[in-house]
Amino acid sequence: MDGRLSPQQNILFVTEGHYFLEGRVYPELSRRHRVALDRTEAPEAGGGLGLRTKTGQARVELWRLARMLQNPSLRRGDWTLVCTSGHYAALLFASLARALGRDARAILYNLYLHGLGERAAVQAILRALVREHVGVIVQSHAEVEYFRRVTGTTRVAMFPYCQDPMPLAADDLQLGEDVFAGGFTNRDFDSVLECAARLPRIPFTVVCSRLNALTRPVPPNVRVLRDIPVESFNRLLAGARLVVVPLLGDVGASGQIVVLTSMQAGKTTVVPSYDVVSQYVEDGTSGVVYEPGGDGLCGAVEELYDDLDRLRRIGAAAERRYRSHFTRESFENFVSGTIERWLAEPSPPVA
Repeated sequence: MDGRLSPQQNILFVTEGHYFLEGRVYPELSRRHRVALDRTEAPEAGGGLGLRTKTGQARVELWRLARMLQNPSLRRGDWTLVCTSGHYAALLFASLARALGRDARAILYNLYLHGLGERAAVQAILRALVREHVGVIVQSHAEVEYFRRVTGTTRVAMFPYCQDPMPLAADDLQLGEDVFAGGFTNRDFDSVLECAARLPRIPFTVVCSRLNALTRPVPPNVRVLRDIPVESFNRLLAGARLVVVPLLGDVGASGQIVVLTSMQAGKTTVVPSYDVVSQYVEDGTSGVVYEPGGDGLCGAVEELYDDLDRLRRIGAAAERRYRSHFTRESFENFVSGTIERWLAEPSPPVA
């Protein structure tokens, strides 16, 4: 990066601490340019309960807003909030500041709505707060269309989720026997169980949360593991023959981490045609895409399982594609470039 953002600019990074864009891309920015929102300090943080009820979510966002207001720099001047966390609090702060005549702006990324995005209350909040002074960076084309439809905003940029390489042990990277399906959000594990029942000679491993309901009977060729450590999750993935990522729908922030870890591990990854995951692979070259809702998943598994040469060829192409397109550096370059471009544009008039 060329570091066009400087300590002289009024930019504040709002983060939970796990994703410091400014720490790697803008290391020259001082601590006055950061509000760290450590979720473990938030009300009702234990077990994530604060995020599972409307009252709990409201309390967390009010706590986040209070943390922002405690930053002395924000009490004067015109600021742009760049948020990986505290999105609703930042939107509220920017709207209140503009109502008081201050030129406040907000740029949001890593805003994951999941199924909440279809709730009328959430859409009403977004319509009220996502205005011309707000930019949103999303990770799929479906999210671009969502924000344009719900809020009417045109300041939406898209770049797929990216990640640094996972710590995978070389000894674990083998073309094993199992078809691996793992994850927690927006997963259609019932389709995997149905596929396994039709292919009894093929072993499957399903890794999920205790909150993931499996409504179909579990066939004898399926091993189900729940809430295992991430190291164990990645070890099982690394030793699989192929990886499938079954999703219930095309919503943001579901499946990407598993897809990218699988590609890094040189696995053939089978994904539905939902853009949130299919955007990572070239069908038939660096992955396999199936149409959900029919026999596509089972047909792909049956066709691929015994073709070891094809699995190795697709897996090698997947690893090359991951390293050339989807590392965290690629994402940071896009996000920082988008931030700089939006900051260079004229600010909308203050009411």
